[in-house]
Amino acid sequence: MELFADFDVSLTTRYLPESLRKETKRAKLTGFDDKARDEYIRKAVVGKNDEAMEEIKQRLYENSILADLCQVPLIFVMFAHMAHDQRDFMNFKSNEFYLHEKKHHQLDKIAFEGLNKKQQQLSWIKTEFRQRVGPELYDQYILIGILVEEAIEDDSTGDNVLFTTEVRFYHKLFCEWYAAHHLVTLVNKARNLKDKLRFLDPFDVQYLFRFACGLDPNAGKKLINHLKRLPGGDTFAILCILEKTLDVNDIMDSVKDICSRDVKIQEGDSALLQRSTKQLLEIASNNDVS
Repeated sequence: MELFADFDVSLTTRYLPESLRKETKRAKLTGFDDKARDEYIRKAVVGKNDEAMEEIKQRLYENSILADLCQVPLIFVMFAHMAHDQRDFMNFKSNEFYLHEKKHHQLDKIAFEGLNKKQQQLSWIKTEFRQRVGPELYDQYILIGILVEEAIEDDSTGDNVLFTTEVRFYHKLFCEWYAAHHLVTLVNKARNLKDKLRFLDPFDVQYLFRFACGLDPNAGKKLINHLKRLPGGDTFAILCILEKTLDVNDIMDSVKDICSRDVKIQEGDSALLQRSTKQLLEIASNNDVS
């Protein structure tokens, strides 16, 4: 903590006054560690009920995909309260995450276009963005918090400082979720995936591929085959196979193909990848794949 000994921190929901913008340093909080999670659950959800706290944590770690999603503080907070209040909450699949949403085809397309570029675009001019998605949807998503607005200072040499309002997704994970819907449509129509997806690096946008496989099994099969052709693509193919379907029979060809080569569980792999690889090997063993 010596690094932050001279820091004065203010947390506020209000906009920073223009007079303080240039002289104020900003820090961005990007996640919760285990200690911070425990403290939040105890203070804001269950109080001194240690049994209830352990039950929430157990529910979280039973689902490796959900545990990954809950690295985002906003999603973790939502999960903690829902898991405590709704006992049947854990019937979770990625393709059921936002069933309450209205049609969002243009939002999907914008998100995908932003990710599928040599230099990713993760923010847009508000007026252009709002016109494309429609005022009603835009206002709704701003209200929910999926989209956020930011005032960006324009390059200016005069005395008057000008600002442009830009909009972005609250977290890149949300961007990948909406982009996955457009990816499914694209994959089902495209003949040459390699060319269409040439700027998408699975190492950088793994959730985009995983969400797409969960949304549409047919598109998932094509994406898995595409991933297996990439250097190191078997890693992501394993993750996507387990997103694609709950029916083992639908994935046996992919399981056989991956298991025909060396399958390794390494110390440097993420916990999710280790569990997914273990599950893949269990499927192969139970079905006598050799």
